[in-house]
Amino acid sequence: MTDKKFSTEYKNYIESAELPVDYQAEILSNLKKKTQEPQKYMFYNNRKLVTSLVAAVLVVCIGLSIFLSFNFLKNQDVTLNFRVMSATNLKGIYGAKIAFISPSGERIKDKNGEDITAFTDENGTATVTLPTDEDCTVEVTADGFITLEESAKDGNYYISPIMNDDTYRAVLTWGKECDLDAHLSVTAHDNTEKINYYKSDIKDENGAVLAALDVDNETGDGPETITFNADDNSLWRFSVCSYSALKENSKLSLFEAKPKVTLYQGNKLVSTYTLDIETADNVWRVFEIKNGEIKLSNYTYSVNAVTEIE
Repeated sequence: MTDKKFSTEYKNYIESAELPVDYQAEILSNLKKKTQEPQKYMFYNNRKLVTSLVAAVLVVCIGLSIFLSFNFLKNQDVTLNFRVMSATNLKGIYGAKIAFISPSGERIKDKNGEDITAFTDENGTATVTLPTDEDCTVEVTADGFITLEESAKDGNYYISPIMNDDTYRAVLTWGKECDLDAHLSVTAHDNTEKINYYKSDIKDENGAVLAALDVDNETGDGPETITFNADDNSLWRFSVCSYSALKENSKLSLFEAKPKVTLYQGNKLVSTYTLDIETADNVWRVFEIKNGEIKLSNYTYSVNAVTEIE
């Protein structure tokens, strides 16, 4: 029997019963409350439940909207333009292969699941569109050159030709428009010779070249490249000087120029050095080599003339 039918029958019984008028009225009044209150109470609870559900749905929708918007912005296509050049003569490399590595170390693929790659044209240039603008690494390979891995960005990439096992090559690049100079000093038997922008090579007593300045660049991002054979009887010291700060009174410091030195030996990368000392000095001594041992110097100082560089 439903509550409504029971209440109706009970009401009829009370009204037909011979009870005192006041007592009968009180029973009927209570019965009326009992039949009405549960409906109000149920509506109140349902309203609270509906309100909570609506609020939860709104929170989920807002969160989903933010998530989708973030991922849409994060995963927008980005187009990068590359030019691959030899670090020793700045000639464009034809047929260099460009591939991409994600922050997790995996190859970046297209929508078909294939590795995204490109090959440079006769000018050493290539244009690639990636399905994401997240930071990634570009890998550049070419026959006869050492593989280069750098952060993917628009711009120039300088790759080093493979050398003999006992030959080194230091490639200086930088991140701001200025003039930085690569310097190599060689000390043997208390005699020191230097390579820089005004002296392009060092020869032995037989006239064989021991070290040479391959590229001297006065503008842009470099490079300046020095190739040398570090024999065990000498101390080989590589430094970077800000010619802009020294001679042009540039407000751009050596540190702000963001110099980077990439050192190769034979057919492999030895190390990449960046200036992590916030300094107003104009010379950065990067590394030195003696008896086949490479020692990081990472020391800065200032000079008044290029000839004072140690």
